[in-house]
Amino acid sequence: AVYSLIDRWVRAGCPPGKSLSGFRFRRFEEAVQWILENAFDPRLRLFGADYGETKRKLADPDFDLLRGVLRAALEQTLPQPVSATDLARLAVAQGLMTEAGDQEAKLKVGRMLGRYLNEAEIAVIGEFTVQMECRNDSSTFYKDLRLYRINRTALGD
Repeated sequence: AVYSLIDRWVRAGCPPGKSLSGFRFRRFEEAVQWILENAFDPRLRLFGADYGETKRKLADPDFDLLRGVLRAALEQTLPQPVSATDLARLAVAQGLMTEAGDQEAKLKVGRMLGRYLNEAEIAVIGEFTVQMECRNDSSTFYKDLRLYRINRTALGD
C-alpha cells in the first residue's frame, strides 16, 4: 500500500505538497504532503486545512482537558455567559481536575482559555465555539471580568 502511494507520487513527477511546515527533512515532507493532499479523500483526513494549528493543539496537554470542561458546561446547562471560576468549580465537581483545589483550578482554566482566546473574542476549541465578553460595571466592582459563551460548533465548520 505504501509503495503504491510513493509510486503514484513518482509518476506525477515528484511534485511538492502545498502546505509545508518547514520540517527538517524537506523532500520527505514534500512527498508525504503531496500524498496526503492528492491520494486521500479530504473528508477522511485527520487534519483540517490548517495542519500547523492541529499540531499545536495536539501537542497541548491541556487541550483535551479544556474540551472536557466545555463539554461538561454544556451538559450541565450552566447559565451563560460563564466565568472561568464557574468553569473551574464545575471541573472540580465533575472530577476533571482532581489534582487542583478551587483556586488552582480557577487559575488553570483561566490560563487555558487565555491561551486560545488571547486577543480574539471568538475561538474554536475542538468541537466548541467560545465567545469572550468583558464586563466592567458595578456588579464586578468596576474590574474587568471575562465571561464566556460556549456553543457546540456546527458540523462541517
